[in-house]
Amino acid sequence: MSNHQATEQMLGYLYQIRYALALLLKNDNPDYQISIEKFDDVAFDKDGQPVQLIQLKHHIKQKGNLTDSSADLWRTLKVWIDSLAQKPELLDSTEFLIITTAIAPKDSAAGYLRQNDRDPNIAYTKLKDVCKQSQNTAHQKYYDAFLSADQLTVKKLFEHIYIVDGASNILDVEKIVKKQIRYSCIPKYENLIYERLEGWWYKKAIEALCSEDPIFVTQKIKFVRLLFP
Repeated sequence: MSNHQATEQMLGYLYQIRYALALLLKNDNPDYQISIEKFDDVAFDKDGQPVQLIQLKHHIKQKGNLTDSSADLWRTLKVWIDSLAQKPELLDSTEFLIITTAIAPKDSAAGYLRQNDRDPNIAYTKLKDVCKQSQNTAHQKYYDAFLSADQLTVKKLFEHIYIVDGASNILDVEKIVKKQIRYSCIPKYENLIYERLEGWWYKKAIEALCSEDPIFVTQKIKFVRLLFP
């Protein structure tokens, strides 16, 4: 592995943790728990059942892409198809999110899976055609997984997939977190509060990665209350 690849990989791991903090701050459901690298890159669950499975894709030196041949897209689809083979009940009440710094091109399958102007059927058809027509041998295992899965299940999966493209990179996520705490503290203490919050979060994330215990949304609420009595 080159130094460049190692740097990108390390940034990807740190991105998961920092972006998970931003997601946690936005979520105010006290019944939810957040986990990292348990059900997925990041996940929210309730009573042990995932309600959101989130794949985070970070690119900083290279923009990345979400074309119909995107490795990020196909790798993620295989992960989810494999998960559904083990737990088909996930389709009952789970959202599948790809949050990426890359951009989904117009008329791409990923573009049809955004929150707005959605058409999961078109996305499904486009990617099924890729499976049948592509000569990319490196992706053959992804195509085989897609085509060998129950197609009604795959179609239903597409109805639950949401693409969030053009997401903030690891540096800009800090700005998102600061914006969320800005209205709860005196401006001159904003950086101090942010550092304490992120320090607490990294500690909780490391503890969670070393155990099977998720982090409750209520833990965030309790800590924030300590910061803002």
